[in-house]
Amino acid sequence: MQLTWALLSDLERQHGGPLFVADPGRLRANYLRFRDAFRAVYAPTEIAYACKANYLPALCREVTDAGGWVDVSSGMEYGLARRAGVPGDRLVFNGPGKSEAEIARALSEGAIVNLESPCEVDMVMRAASVDKNQPGRVGLRCNPRRWTGLESRFGFEPGEELASAFGRLEASPNCRVIGLHMHICTREKSVQTYARLAVGMLEVAGQLFRDRRPRYLNLGGGFFSSMEPFLREQFNCEVPDFESYAAAIAGPFARALRGADDTTVLMLEPGLALVADVMSYCAQVTDVRKWYERRLALVAGTVYDMKLTFSQRNLPMQVIPKSSGEPGEEGLWNLTGYTCMEHDVLYRGYTGRLAPGDFVIFRNTGAYTLPLSPSFMRPRPAVVRLGANGRADILKRRESADEALTTYNFL
Repeated sequence: MQLTWALLSDLERQHGGPLFVADPGRLRANYLRFRDAFRAVYAPTEIAYACKANYLPALCREVTDAGGWVDVSSGMEYGLARRAGVPGDRLVFNGPGKSEAEIARALSEGAIVNLESPCEVDMVMRAASVDKNQPGRVGLRCNPRRWTGLESRFGFEPGEELASAFGRLEASPNCRVIGLHMHICTREKSVQTYARLAVGMLEVAGQLFRDRRPRYLNLGGGFFSSMEPFLREQFNCEVPDFESYAAAIAGPFARALRGADDTTVLMLEPGLALVADVMSYCAQVTDVRKWYERRLALVAGTVYDMKLTFSQRNLPMQVIPKSSGEPGEEGLWNLTGYTCMEHDVLYRGYTGRLAPGDFVIFRNTGAYTLPLSPSFMRPRPAVVRLGANGRADILKRRESADEALTTYNFL
């Protein structure tokens, strides 16, 4: 549905402003495109949506309804996914800092649990000794430094440390390692890096799983999303598409595992790549004024809602002029947020007309905005989904000031 000034004005009256407009169906389309790109190269591929990128329960349901998995990285996220209706056996539980109770629950409900450290190995072995009827699905996370050259605090170093954890679990009467996990926490998203990781993962798996094939090898996420040319051109590197990632990662798997009787699943955990273009951030211009050689437009929104990395890149933006009154003044504009922070700039160097009452829509705001957004100076905004008839379904209601302050003790 096209966003008009009248529609946005009506949405603000009902749900407050600023607000996000979400299209969960786009996530399903992105999931299918990503999955099919990899399956075209290596058929036994499964995709787990990294829900840390966006906590909307509707998005978890879109993926699982399409046959996908969900990746969680904490006990809170695990609980969110289960409340959203994700079956336990379609969950991958990653991340440091898992508690023993969280690990035991996940194993008992059929989730894959990827272990980060010797401490987590101990937890799994204790849980397995208590519940001998539930051996669980356990994997080990590999540290990627050997293939990226970048230090990482996550996972077991391939070699003696990883082999020791693998051996301890395999020697336990009720534990069995069924796979390996690797995820790069870096801005390095090139196909060359992922190709090295894929080859490295296959090499390590061959050294550990000598008498059998692993059930899965998980290369994590970190991929670029699809994006408009305006945004892509602001990166000083190549922005690969899904098919290029598939060739780099699934290609080595297809060559190494073709014809295997016991098929190994390639698992991936994209978050940003699936959800970045699922939401738009809509806010109204409240004030305009001259500012040195430019002009400033104050917007009833903030980078703390829609650009948490404070990137200097401008997101794709659309201006919807107020339907009545004088047209805005032509000029070179910076659009700034309502907080008192100097870096609260939503867009730098917009050329065009702006006036109080105009709406601005920022696209590509679906990733990490909701989980990372603080209640800073104003409550967090609502998220709505628009139906074909113009009806707005609330996916996340606007937070109230009382809710933002409810955990404080006013003595």
